[in-house]
This record gives sequence, C-alpha cells and structure tokens, in this order.
Amino acid sequence: MTRLFSKKKLLEIKKEVEVLIEELEKQIKKQGKIKMPGYTHMQRAMPSSVSMWLGSYRDGLKDDLIILNAVAEVIDQNPLGSAAGYGESVLGLDRKFTTKELGFKRVQENPMYCGFSRGKFENIILQAISGVMFDIGKISSDLLLFTTKEFNFFTLPDSFKTGSSIMPQKKNYDVLELVRGNVGIFNGYQHQIENVIKNLPSGYNRDFQLTKEPYLKGMKLAQDTIEVMTLVIKDLEAKKENLENACSAELYATDEALKLVKAGKSFREAYQEVKEKYQ
Repeated sequence: MTRLFSKKKLLEIKKEVEVLIEELEKQIKKQGKIKMPGYTHMQRAMPSSVSMWLGSYRDGLKDDLIILNAVAEVIDQNPLGSAAGYGESVLGLDRKFTTKELGFKRVQENPMYCGFSRGKFENIILQAISGVMFDIGKISSDLLLFTTKEFNFFTLPDSFKTGSSIMPQKKNYDVLELVRGNVGIFNGYQHQIENVIKNLPSGYNRDFQLTKEPYLKGMKLAQDTIEVMTLVIKDLEAKKENLENACSAELYATDEALKLVKAGKSFREAYQEVKEKYQ
C-alpha cells in the first residue's frame, strides 16, 4: 500500500512541479525583459533581468524533475509476495501476476531487499523532493527581500498578505515566510526517516512503523507548498520603474574593465583603473 501510495503521490508532485515551471515561463515571457540588479554578498553587483532571475529557478526545477523521474523508476517495483521478508516456496505465489494487476513495472525479486527497502524508498523519495523544496525556499527568501519597501521590486495582490496584530499600516508577506519555514519542517521529516532506518540490522524491525507519520506528513507538506508557490508566481507583479532605476552605473563596472582588457590592458590594471573611478 505504501508503495502504491508513493507512486501516485510522486506522480502528482511531478505534475505540480511542471505547472510551477509553466507559470515561471509565463512570467518570463510577460515580464522577463525588465532589467534588475544582480547581487553578490547582498550588495548590488552586476546587471541582470527578471528573465535571468526567474529562469534560474525554472532551470533548477527542471533538474529536480530529472531526479524525481529517476526515483519514480527506482520505486516502481512490486514487493508483494515477499511475505515476512524471506519469500515462500510452498504456495508458489505468482508475483508477476500481481505485478501486472497492480501496475508495477517489475517484480522486486529479492525478498530480503523488499524488507530492506522499507523506509529506504520513503527516504529517497523525500530526498528527491527536497531539491524542489530547496528551490522554493530560495524563491521565498528572494521575494521577502525584494518586496520590502526598501527594495520595492515586486508585489503580490492583497489576498497574499496579512495585517499586523498591532500595527494598522502593515501588509505582511506571511505566505512567503510560511513557505520558507515549510522547507525546514519538510527537511526534518526526511531526517526523521533517515535516522530511524540507519544502522538497522537485516530483516523486519518494528522501527519501520515510525517512518510512516513523517513520510505522510512530508508528502502532504511538499505538495501543498508547491501549489502555494505556483499561485505566488502566477500573481507576481514586477515593478519595472523601480527595478530599472536600481540598475545604477556601477553595475556596469565589470564590463568597463573587460573592455579595457579587450583593448590590451592586463586585468589587474583594468580592474584598478575602474575601481578608482567608482571610489
């Protein structure tokens, strides 16, 4: 049952990630040409664009899909008929029949491995999904910064904001904070499973029972979080004037230095010359 549940939910999560990628691509097409500063060390660094920024997350999620597909391939094995973990040689159970009937790709041949894969498969599924959650957490952190009044680069409709308990003027992007927090909770569920199953001896151990709760909670949390982030991206609005006004002259300092290098100067000389200009 756990294996069938995993196949179903993993497919649903993959589809949710694909929808999120589609929304990112729509925003890139709609607002991608808008210039924006790129940052290193939390300081303005080089020219970027909405397309480059959102595209980095789109490309990351595409890589995450590769990992999700690989895990889906691994878990598509039928453990039914492994009995208590050592198979049976009296009844002659037709494991290929149940594999076909249940829609598995292949039989999980070694009955001991059927037992050994308890918890292991749940763990690698959450590990694969953690890549998606990692990317979503970074998007949230960026947006929490870029929606502050100090930056004012992006905004969301009021339906995504909450008021303050005491400050009447506040409109808080709590949804992004909760998404970011969900990443930590999700990682905790994955580590719970990992810590329960590590170093267990072969054969069935009742410890495996303790993997079910964090696994089910982790799968639900991930799916809910991806759906919320998809809505955020769908309704995200770039503030073009503020973004492009922030692309000040110093962002092009590296280009200036490289032009001097292209003209024949050493990079050390070009770097110092441009540096003095902006000091």
